Amino acid sequence: MTGLGLAAAFPPFEIKDLAWLCMAPLMISAAKTGIGKAARLGFVSGLVFWLFSIHWITHVTYMGWMTLAAYCALYFIPLPVVVSWWVGRYGTTRPLLNIGLMLLCVLTWVGFEYLRSVLLTGFPWNPVGVSQHANITIIQVARLGGVYAVSAVVLWVNAAFAVTALRYIEKRGRLGRHWHPELMAGVLVWACVHSYGWRTVRDYNPETTPFRVALVQPNIPQVNKWTLEYVETIYSRLRSITAAASHVPEVDLIVWPETAVPDDVRSSVPSYNLVMDLCENGVPILVGSMDTERTDEGVSRYYNSSFLFDREGRIVDAYDKQHLVLFGEYVPYHHRFPFISSFSPIEASFSPGTTATVFRVEEGGVPFAVLICFEDTLPGLSRKAVRNGARVLINQTNDAWFDVSSGSRQHMLHCIFRCVENGVPAVRATNTGLTCFIDPLGRVPENNRYPILTDGFIVRAVEAPREPFMQTLYTRTGDIFAVGSLIPAIGLFLFIAVNRK
Repeated sequence: MTGLGLAAAFPPFEIKDLAWLCMAPLMISAAKTGIGKAARLGFVSGLVFWLFSIHWITHVTYMGWMTLAAYCALYFIPLPVVVSWWVGRYGTTRPLLNIGLMLLCVLTWVGFEYLRSVLLTGFPWNPVGVSQHANITIIQVARLGGVYAVSAVVLWVNAAFAVTALRYIEKRGRLGRHWHPELMAGVLVWACVHSYGWRTVRDYNPETTPFRVALVQPNIPQVNKWTLEYVETIYSRLRSITAAASHVPEVDLIVWPETAVPDDVRSSVPSYNLVMDLCENGVPILVGSMDTERTDEGVSRYYNSSFLFDREGRIVDAYDKQHLVLFGEYVPYHHRFPFISSFSPIEASFSPGTTATVFRVEEGGVPFAVLICFEDTLPGLSRKAVRNGARVLINQTNDAWFDVSSGSRQHMLHCIFRCVENGVPAVRATNTGLTCFIDPLGRVPENNRYPILTDGFIVRAVEAPREPFMQTLYTRTGDIFAVGSLIPAIGLFLFIAVNRK
């Protein structure tokens, strides 16, 4: 029930209200069994959730899908272990101790959810808080503690339901009309968070500067992106869509998706000439492209990059993707262990960038930063960009690897939280979808999206915050809440594991 319910809270079903209840069955089951069996229950719950929620990876690799699901399921284990140990030691008849158990549940879940997002390069996909993306008032708490603060609220309510149910089970329904401080504590926290979010949305009225952006969606199938026979089709589609977008009045910037051109734009004469010719229409273009650097030793290094071309067709700034996807953009130790490359569809590994570039179309213009591909799932990169001065986030991505699936929508939902966390808007230019505009409150109006698997463009004015810009608490302090949860969570879990007998 926990695994299936949590999976249903995310795309493609998006029954977000299930997230407030679906963790309770796992907690209740764990409370009525030993620590060893509770750990196994947690793993099975996590495995069910991940097998369903990231099934779209099977478009690329079945082995990777099963391996990643099994790995992520390990992070479900600490929560039921803590519940089993606590209930076995203290029971559920004392309200104050029950509230203590609820707090430990929150710290354990948030701590290990954060650990999954950073350990071994991290996989910060589908934290529980993301399921509430459409609950605009609740997600505003991310301005204080990031998406992990939203996860904490969801787990707190789940724990309140679970502990209340356990009290009835333990007393065999003989509680009568007793008060339930655990349930009321859960409702109280939810109400406070909702009130904070409602006031934040109501009072949001910052000074902004309009920044008109045209997002190009070429809709190139992944199987054709790197074939010689399809190169002219790619050029033709980019040329016609961009030319039409550049004739829209007062467009400040045209954005192409990740690796929009079929080669290295700096080294390819046809690709460079294409961009330079289109810039003659008077609109700068942000181009997603591969890049190649040759060292003095003659070794080639490859980058997943973004280049800003000015109105004259000159490259004025560039950004190299900093966080590469394991087995998607690089294979670890492939030189020492060549067989590892069989787990990946890529032919050569990319190198990571080292700087967070802040772009400007012109001097004194709106500063923006680029997040390439899954970089918008990493809260730290967006926070770093905003602290460096960016006031708009631009995500260039290519989700055609996973067409047709829920992967594209799941990806987009993470970008919503980067906006809320830092109080800045974002735009997403994708190869096949979801191309859209997101405001600083995390709202994505229907008229600000472009249909999936369709070629064309969409133009909107992004309201970029003016200076002086008041950074959110999360932007100033980062993941201090998540780290503060992780330390006691690991300590408690290790204590239980060592002393379980």
